[in-house]
Amino acid sequence: MKSIATRNDNIFYKLTCRVAVGRIFMTVLLMVFLMSCKDETKNKIEDAKNDANAVVNVLENTNSMQEKVEELSKMEPLTNEELKEWLPLSVSGMDRSSYEVGTATYGNASSIQGRYNNSGKEFKIEVVDGAGPVASMVLMAGTTYQMDMEKEDEYRHEVKVERNGIEARQTYLKKQNHTHLNFLYKDRFYVEVRAKKMGVDETWETLEDINLDQLQ
Repeated sequence: MKSIATRNDNIFYKLTCRVAVGRIFMTVLLMVFLMSCKDETKNKIEDAKNDANAVVNVLENTNSMQEKVEELSKMEPLTNEELKEWLPLSVSGMDRSSYEVGTATYGNASSIQGRYNNSGKEFKIEVVDGAGPVASMVLMAGTTYQMDMEKEDEYRHEVKVERNGIEARQTYLKKQNHTHLNFLYKDRFYVEVRAKKMGVDETWETLEDINLDQLQ
């Protein structure tokens, strides 16, 4: 009788252990599942938060752009005579070979283009005044070139840079040694530079001689 009782106790003990192990295993699985759900929920919350921030940034930028457009639309653009008076006769040892006013492709925007040459080099600059009815077109064109980007291959290197307080799209054509700059100045003037046989540093140094600060 005692052996039978002992045997029964052993069986009961084993069954109890198995149940306990089973419960522990199920508990561990439940904890893993809950942790997994928690991580997934946390990730979803983070994703939703990032999406919300992105939307807020877009709205803020849109509102800011709209405010700039409204403000700029109320301003009087520079006249052709004022632009001609501003454009220098020479820059960095290069004499001005030609100029054009009012030829920009932005509707009836006030604009000027100057071309400078010396010893096979050419520096061309075009300035478009965004004041008046063309404000939205000029601002949209200028802010496009303020976006962060970079790409490079064997022919060119194109990158968004900040130099001398100016955020610009800078493109360097390697084989030709040409440099292009596009930027918005003072949230009003769209500026485009095309320099031939001139590297990046030389182009920026020449631009400093233009005295953009005198544009008011």
